[in-house]
Amino acid sequence: MRNSTPFRSLLPRLGLAALLGLTAVGAQAQSVPTWARVTRATAPNMNSGSNARRIAVAGDGSYFVVGSFSGTMTLGAVALTSGPGNGHGYVAKLNAAGTVLWAKALESSSGDMNMNVAADAAGNVYVAGYFTNDINLGGSAFTSSGTDSFIVKYNAQGVQQWAKQAGASNAYVLGLAADAAGNVTLAGDSDSNVSFGGGAVTGSGVFVFRFSTTGTVLLGRRISNGGYAEGVALDGAGNTYVTGSFGAQTAFGTINLTSAGELDIFVCKLDAAGTVLWAKRDGSVEYDGGQSIAVDANGNPLVGGYYEDVDLSPTVETSKLYVSRFTSQGVQLWSRQLTSSLPQFFNASGLAYDNRGGYYVTGGMVGTVAFGNTTLASSGQSLFIARYDSQGNVLWADRAANANANNDASIGFGLASDASGNVYLAGAAIGNVTFGSITTADPTPGTVVAKLNAGGIVAAARPAVASLKLSTFPNPAAGQTTLVLPVGGGQLSVFDALGRLVREQALPAVAGNAPVSLAGLAPGLYQLRATLGNGQLATAPLTVR
Repeated sequence: MRNSTPFRSLLPRLGLAALLGLTAVGAQAQSVPTWARVTRATAPNMNSGSNARRIAVAGDGSYFVVGSFSGTMTLGAVALTSGPGNGHGYVAKLNAAGTVLWAKALESSSGDMNMNVAADAAGNVYVAGYFTNDINLGGSAFTSSGTDSFIVKYNAQGVQQWAKQAGASNAYVLGLAADAAGNVTLAGDSDSNVSFGGGAVTGSGVFVFRFSTTGTVLLGRRISNGGYAEGVALDGAGNTYVTGSFGAQTAFGTINLTSAGELDIFVCKLDAAGTVLWAKRDGSVEYDGGQSIAVDANGNPLVGGYYEDVDLSPTVETSKLYVSRFTSQGVQLWSRQLTSSLPQFFNASGLAYDNRGGYYVTGGMVGTVAFGNTTLASSGQSLFIARYDSQGNVLWADRAANANANNDASIGFGLASDASGNVYLAGAAIGNVTFGSITTADPTPGTVVAKLNAGGIVAAARPAVASLKLSTFPNPAAGQTTLVLPVGGGQLSVFDALGRLVREQALPAVAGNAPVSLAGLAPGLYQLRATLGNGQLATAPLTVR
């Protein structure tokens, strides 16, 4: 489907060979978090290289990264060597300390390949994407007469559990997300029927599939008659959010959207049955795209991507970074378009909710860009990361620094966060690149996997008080549970088994019993964390039936 339209891939516009020199000026609204660690993949020569496209954090603090490579790549102490052909992907696991535990190659004879990754609370990892002609997943092998899509599950040790093929000649999957129960949802698009081993979803346009932890198709739904899906996110109530791009007039369920330009951004919400509840568009008169999406504890989605400016020449494409927040009912709360001083493709390729009411954004930039009160300047290409609050204000922004403007460059592609608000980044770099106080160096283009400790979060000035267990009844519960509060006031946060913040509510000002609605929460294990009025932290596990 994509080949029949003027859809243009992100990768060709973001080559790491760009010349780069970088400085930063301006005051920051909050302190930049600490770059805790950075892992760079190495390669033996310039005929080899790699990148990391997406990243996911499991419930035990381990994390997974997917990307592509050619020749030989070494990540940590694990080396991979590609077989014949041009398309080679990989998935790697790092433990909470950043040690690379294992890596697996996903081989294809064609270079047209891209993937996403998700992890569940048990430490299993899911990889989905598209390939051309053939792919070997290390346990299953698929073939296609054109471009087809796949999903595969590996356990915590990297052993394949199951794999599914879309079964179409022109299908692209880039969106992937797991829920606390171990179900996984993907979003993609095709111009023919798709099935993934279940009942066929007919027609063309954007589709959504949900799989159980054992690979059974729980849901397959065609949600539009056109367009391209790029990202998917889930909330704690079982709703699904999808973003991407569309052209002309496109129907999302019963809702018709009309683009203002060649391609516009779309975002839509589906209920647990796959019914489109609402769909919204945004965009300019040129080519615009939604590339990433994240959802907060209240079901408010943030969409990241780009607005494309009018071309300045036949060979130079320019765009604005785009981020926009919507309510759970589809009302657009705010939109930000940031512009670079130099012609370049400037986008928000990765987003993550920080579990503290804000969002992280990453991508690639060239030139001078004002992120709120922080100005980052670059004469070439550089990875950036910024944190927005819920109102669209930039709390801080940072970038990778480069030793040599002629040889060094970097870019960010994917983000993920944990329950503590730490953020994990997937990207690529070449040459001598510094992340905070951590300097990395390799002359070949290679994968970057980084962790930033939570920062820029202002804590209340209260005396330290020991934490205690929180009493709840009933437990397990369905519909509602009751907290027994020893102290009045404060805030309750509810986290799912993946450590994602799925609900927040204010606590009553007096001690005693406080009802907590569980409506909309999927069955599973949750953790309740109450910051009481005296600053004391109280926690309790809760099983929702």
